[in-house]
Formats: sequence, structure tokens, C-alpha cells
Amino acid sequence: MNILYLSNRLPIRMIGFGILIIVCLLITCPSTSAIRQTQPAGKNLIQTFKKEIERLRKEFRIPGLSVAVLHDRQVMFADGFGYTDIENEIPATANTPYNIASLTKPFAATVLMKLVEEDRLNLDSEMAGILKNSLFTFFDGNIQGYAGACEKINEIGKDASFPFASLFRDYNCDTLKITLRHHLTHTAQETPGETYRYNGFLYGLLSLAAEEASGKSFADLLVENIIRPLKMTRTVPSINDNLRDKVLAERTKYYRLGDAGNFVLSEWPSKEIVKALEAKSLNLTPGLNAGGGMISTVLDLAKFDIAMDRNLIVSQESKNTMFTPTVSNSGQPLPYGLGWFVQEHMGVKIVWHYGWAPNAYSSLILKVPGEDATLILLANSEGVSAPFRLGDGNVLTSPFAILFLNLFTKFEVKPSISILGAITHVLEPDNSHKTNIDVIIGKGFTGNLPNDIDTITVIGPKGELPIIKDDFLYVPQFRYFGITIPGSPETGTYTVTVKSGNMSGSTTDTQSVLKTITFPDDGTFSPAKGAILRTNTPTFSWGAVKSDVPMYYRFEINKIKGGRVYSTGSMKNMLSHKVPDGILKPGQAYRWRVRVTDDDNWIKVQNRSNSKWQSFTMSKALKYGYQIPKKNRRGSKLKPYFPPTEDEQWARISPQEAGWNKGLLDEAFKFARNNNTIQFLILYQGRILKEAYWGSTPEMTGDVASVQKSLVSILVGMAQEKGLLSIHEPVSRYIGSGWTRMNTTLEQQITLYHLLSMTTGMDSWLNRASGPGGAWSYNTPAYHYLKKVLEAVTQQGLHTLTEQWITKPLGMKSTSWIDRVYMKLPDGTPMSGLHTNVRDLARFGLLVLADGKWAGKTIIKDKAYLKEALSPSQDMNAAYGYLWWLNGRSHYMLHISKRTRKGYLVPSAPADMVAAYGVKAQKLYIVPSLSIVVARRGGAPTGAANSSFDNRLWEQLMHAAPLISER
Repeated sequence: MNILYLSNRLPIRMIGFGILIIVCLLITCPSTSAIRQTQPAGKNLIQTFKKEIERLRKEFRIPGLSVAVLHDRQVMFADGFGYTDIENEIPATANTPYNIASLTKPFAATVLMKLVEEDRLNLDSEMAGILKNSLFTFFDGNIQGYAGACEKINEIGKDASFPFASLFRDYNCDTLKITLRHHLTHTAQETPGETYRYNGFLYGLLSLAAEEASGKSFADLLVENIIRPLKMTRTVPSINDNLRDKVLAERTKYYRLGDAGNFVLSEWPSKEIVKALEAKSLNLTPGLNAGGGMISTVLDLAKFDIAMDRNLIVSQESKNTMFTPTVSNSGQPLPYGLGWFVQEHMGVKIVWHYGWAPNAYSSLILKVPGEDATLILLANSEGVSAPFRLGDGNVLTSPFAILFLNLFTKFEVKPSISILGAITHVLEPDNSHKTNIDVIIGKGFTGNLPNDIDTITVIGPKGELPIIKDDFLYVPQFRYFGITIPGSPETGTYTVTVKSGNMSGSTTDTQSVLKTITFPDDGTFSPAKGAILRTNTPTFSWGAVKSDVPMYYRFEINKIKGGRVYSTGSMKNMLSHKVPDGILKPGQAYRWRVRVTDDDNWIKVQNRSNSKWQSFTMSKALKYGYQIPKKNRRGSKLKPYFPPTEDEQWARISPQEAGWNKGLLDEAFKFARNNNTIQFLILYQGRILKEAYWGSTPEMTGDVASVQKSLVSILVGMAQEKGLLSIHEPVSRYIGSGWTRMNTTLEQQITLYHLLSMTTGMDSWLNRASGPGGAWSYNTPAYHYLKKVLEAVTQQGLHTLTEQWITKPLGMKSTSWIDRVYMKLPDGTPMSGLHTNVRDLARFGLLVLADGKWAGKTIIKDKAYLKEALSPSQDMNAAYGYLWWLNGRSHYMLHISKRTRKGYLVPSAPADMVAAYGVKAQKLYIVPSLSIVVARRGGAPTGAANSSFDNRLWEQLMHAAPLISER
């Protein structure tokens, strides 16, 4: 059902404008009650609009879409299309709440301009002064002070392996004058005020500026200045907790396209993104800042739009400043004002903003101030924004925008094609110089590629190049057209234009630097040409190229005759790379090469060189094994050892006695140390093989994050053994109903088994996402209710029962549970963290290694449960038991991704390894075949090691273990 509105006009009775809470005692603020339903003006126009919106929704694969159109400061149309919940067929409406992503930025800019009007901020004040006491709060850990935060930002920006490094690169906050205005206009990077680079992270820092100036939280500023006065009751942050909870409960589900082209549930931030940010100690997600995080509806956003048009929040002068495009230091117009994109078409100003969370949701607000017309779109997939590259500053690439402008404004806009283009100078292995021209067609073009592209023309500094579309190679996977022509490119600007019927699209690229980048000397290549490789994870290396600027290296493996097998990204100063297990097949022949560029962004690359291809062959027999010493050096059989529980004496064994290579073991510990490890310990047969502490001591404890899950798994098994619970009973039987946000019938379907196996079918807010047992999805908030169950059935606090059942019998004197006061469950109670050290963790690991026994006593009596806990708990993720991670299975899923991957969880580790994992690489590994327990505490591993820490650590450890054959 659609809603057609003409709002009551708002009387202007303002004596002054302090904060809007006071003003709303004097005027009528826009609210749902202030907007009355009326008969539509231009019914045929509305019907045409609805029909076309529905067509575009289907074309760009959007499950649910809410739309509002405003004219003359009135809502003339508001409706929903499709579903906000596909499984339960809940339709989208004008009142459906969505995450609005970067539409938060105009709200933030409005709050900041309000503070400027009140002389609490100045647009030209330096951020160094504003954020001197708060910039470091965007980072977890030990970052202190403004200088420390700047140093951390520079460090992150230089890490080419970090997927968001570009957001931190060239932000010279420690040396250059960067102002509030530079942040508001996205011109804070490189030379401040000169270059536009859309940057959500740097924009997010503006919430700190608002807080410093006001002494209030950013959320409170939004509520006090905008949300409460405008009665935006369907928006988060909210006027009160009840409204917030209602909005969160009714918020749409988000979707992405699955491999089969179907809609599958998605989450934002994805676990991959959270993990990447946590690895850099970034305190960004989830949450609210000036860059994003608000939740709202199209009708609530309409209230904001009306208030802005009526100058109810900031003055006309401030709004004019916000709606004026920035001019660079050198006098060039840029696409962004203060919190809004600004562009002109046919002499008419268009003010707009978009929002986008990849594979989750998207949004768009578009205003034509001269005609008092506004479009608002909110979607539960990325389809409103992602296909059209709106971050480049041209909203006319969006067919949604074009539809609105053509129907509801006075000028006509022809559809365009969004494209990217790059011109690159290339030195080939035969020392010839070539010009590469790369063209990528945006996803907004829905025609058939390549056939529906009629022409491609390229105009260079000296005129049109003699090439046509048929000269280009087309690669479907990337929607890519490419051509290589002889000779170096002329310096200057190139314009690439593509046409399809009456549609066209253009882009420009400038070849500003023409320089010969030599390729690495193939005499430095290892392995050499024609080599036969006998290891399944070979390392390739090459010599550095001499240059006075940083060089970026890309490693590539192709088939001997055919396409790509494996490649890295372009990484700064990378001179070697180890290929992961499972890429190269026994007996197969391949070729490899290195590309060298002057930037890691393919569009910005000016010059490149390609080395010669080098052939190699994988041995038919790739051997990677180890042997377990049965006896020590004296020949006597080693007996399992359990350290005493009443004193600190702990037997040791030398690497030589255990059959390990001491030098290589030292290298493994060096690797651990270089990757932010503070405590590292290995037990062999219960004895300390080696331990080390960097900036720590054996006694120091810390929160080991999700490592606690594996200990709780054992506690649950012991409770079942005592007859206190059954893992196949509903959770509600033990802690009552209402612990989820589902109805009682659905809640009763979730058992302890589902919590243990991560198959609850709920999202992290404990809403229904799928059926219990139907999907594997790592869910920490749901897991924490196992601890509530344990406390309920034992009538004891968690610390007490853990002490009685595990820590005291094992001598884990340093282990305790401590509430995480800043981490709350959906019911508002704090989560608890397990604080311990590697010595205590190793004791717990030794208990599991010994099949539940400790020094002759049986601690875990239910052997069947222990076996189940350390075996696959379901088929979807074979690498997950009951809160334990398992190696050696046919396939696995990571806690940060719902994608199924083939092979072992940790290819370089023994197949029988089981592990407890916590964020920032808190680890407990148990390997029965090696009779070892390995415990690690510390910060997130650095650089590229973060995403592959397990595999790289075990490569080091297995090199140190005795080999039974050449690898």
C-alpha cells in the first residue's frame, strides 16, 4: 500500500535559534502527525514512477526498496517495493528502518555547522588542535596522544596488504596543516585542500571534533539538535531506549547475491571487515560516527529534508556554504561541498549523497534546491549505489536519479554508462615500450557485454588514436576491455568514450610521468627457470628494482599454456612470496613472473614493467611429513607428565631431547615475537619445550577472547555428565523464555546443541535469520547464553563452578572470569571475558590432550561428549565441533565468512590438530600426534601475517619438527 502525501506547511515563528529542543516549543516541527494524507497530484506520473522503480528494483537485484519523493517541501509519494524479509515475505514500506550508511554524513555536517554558528568550532581550525586529546580513541590498545595516532595512521597506510590502506595513506596529520574544512570536503589527503578523495574513515573523525567542541557524545548531539526536535521516531540514535529497541527489532534484513544468483542473508560489517579492522586495532565497527551508522526510514529522512529546506536546523547562510562545491587550492572545482555532493546539470544545481555497505545495503538522497524536489531511496542490498560508482561524484550515472529528474524536474537527462579507464606505460621483457589501455564497464550497464557496446574511442593529447572496439580484448570476469599498442604513450590527458545505442559514457586518465621501470634481473629469480619443486608450498623470490620512488611488486603464476592460476596484489617492496598449500598440483608445469609498478592502484599506475615468464614443474611426489620421537636421547620411553598444582616447578625438555631442531624452533619463536606476540609456550609430553615472554611475564594475564568458548564447551559436557542438563534440550528450559528477540515458538526450537555448534539460525541481535540447524553462522552473543545456562543449572557463579571443576584441579591459579562492562548482550547484561596466561592455557590444553585425565585422576568423565566436541558437529562447517576448531577436514568455513572452502583449516599443521581461537590471534593448539600443546597470547599479527598467521606459524613449527623425508 502506498502513501501519497502533501504535508502541512510549517509556520515560521522563530525569535532565535539556540538548540532545536527550545525551537520546537515555538514552532511545529515536521513529524508523522504533521504530514496528512491527500489525493495525489499527477496520478499518471506517480503510476509511471512506481512502474519504473519496480523495474529498476528487479533489474539491479534489490530485494526491498523504500522510496519517498518530496516536492515544494511536501511528501507527495512514499512507498515500499519488494520484501524486507524474503523468507517471511514481509513487505517493504515507507516506515521500514534501514541502515543509511553514508547518509549519516549530511547529518554530521549539519551538527558541525550548528557548532560553527555557535562559535564552538571554526571551519579553518587545525584538526591537530581539535583532536589532540581524542584522535587516539579511534584505536584500541596502547596508542597514546595525537602524535601516536598519526604514527599509527601512517603505519597502516603503508601496509599494502591491508585492504583499506588507501583510507589512511597520504594523511600527513603529523606534518601538514589539516583543517576541519578539509575533512568535511574530503580534501584531507595528499596536499590538504587540493585533491578530492572520498574517505569514510577520515570523515568519521569529525564526530570526535563535534564531541570535543560540545562536551557531548555524537549520538546525543544528533538527538538533541535533529532527531528529537523533528520527532524522528523511527531513527537510531533514538529519542529513548524503547524507540531504539523497536526500530532495531523492525529493521530490514540485508541481502547479497549468492553463487547461484539467489538472494542470501548478509551482514554489515562483515566478519572479514571486522577482522581486518581489529587486526589494525581500529575501533570503528560496529557503531556510530560522523561517517556512518545511523538507521532511519524514508519518512524520517523526509522530515530532515523539510527542516533543512526551511532552515530550521542551520541558517540559510550555513546551508549555502554546505551546498557550494569546494574549489581546490589551484582553483579547480571539486564534486563535494560540506557533507553533500554538489554538481550542475544544464545550469541547475543538484545536491545529493549516497550510502553503500558492500553486499548489504545502500541509500541515496537527491535534492534539486531550485525546484524544491527531493528523492530518497533506502535499499536492503547494495543495488542502489554499488553499480554506479557514485563516489566519483556523478549522480547522473544512476538510473534511479535519472528517472526522478526526468519525471519530477524540468530538465531531461539521458542515461549514461559508468566506465573506468587507465593509460599505462609498459616495459616488456624484450625491452620494447608499449601503451596499455584498460577500460572497465560499470555494473550499472545492464546490456549484454561485449556485444551491446557499439564503439570505444580513445582521444589522446594529439588526437584520436587509430583503434576501434574490435581491436580490444574482452575479459567477461571483470567486464574489461584491454588493448596494448606499440610505443610509449604521449604525456597528457586521454579521454575514453564508449557508446551503446543512445547511451554513452566517458572517463579521463592523465599520463603525467613517463619513466622506464626496469624489471627484476632474472638471474636473481628463485627458483631458476626449469626447476622441479618438491614442496607443496614453495617460496619464490627476486631482486629489487633500483628506483628513487617506492616500487610495488605483483607475483603471478599462469599455466604453461593458458590463464591465471594465482596472483598477489601489488605490494610495496615485496621481494618474495610463499604460495599457499593447495594451489600447485603434483606433476603439473607452470610459469611465473613479476610485475613492477609505481603505485598499487591500477588506475593511478603511470609506469609498469613485466619480467620474463619462468617455467617450473611440480614434482609428482610432494612430501611434507614429520615423525614423532618415541624415545628420548637415552633411549628410554617418555612418560606423560603433569605439572604439580601446588608449586611453580615445571619440568622441561630440550629441543634436542624431544627431537626438534633448536635453530628452526628459535626461528618460529622469532616469527611469533615479530607478530605482536607477548607470551608463547610449547609443551611436549606435558614438559616445557620452550617458552618466551616479550613485554610480559609468565604471571601476567589478559582476556583471551573466544578461546573461552572451548573451555565453556568442556564445562557444558561436565554439566551433562552430572545430569544437570542435556545439550539436546531447548535453551529456554534452563533460563526461561524471552532470551531472544523471536516469538516463544521459534525460541523453543533452539537447543544447547545449536549454541555449541553455531547453528542457531539467529543473527547477532538474536533475531531469526534462518531455521535452527539449517546454516552455520558464528554467533558470539548467542554463545554467551551457554554461560547463563551453566549458572542456572548449577546455582553457582561462573567463576566458582569453573574453579571447582577445572582451574583448581589443574592448578590454573591465574585464571578468572571478569565482566566486559563495555560489551553487552542484547538483554543489556555484560559479557564476561576469560583472563588467563599461556601457562594456565597450556594446563587446560594438556587436560584435553590427555583425554580428560590429569595426573591419574579423571576430570572429564564423559568420553563420548569429549569425542563429539572434538569432531565435526554438523556438515556445513566440518572444521567446527562444539566450540572447538578442527583441522584435517575436507572443507571449512571461517568465523568471518559464510563461504565454504575446500581443504584443511590450517594446511601446514598436522591433520589431527584441534584449537581454541580468539580475536587478535589468542591461540591454544593441541596436537595429539606430536604430543604437544601450543599457547599464544598477544596483539593482532602484523601486516600480511594477520590473515595467514596460523598457516605461517605452523610452517615454521613443522620445519622445526623432525622430518621423515625431503619435502
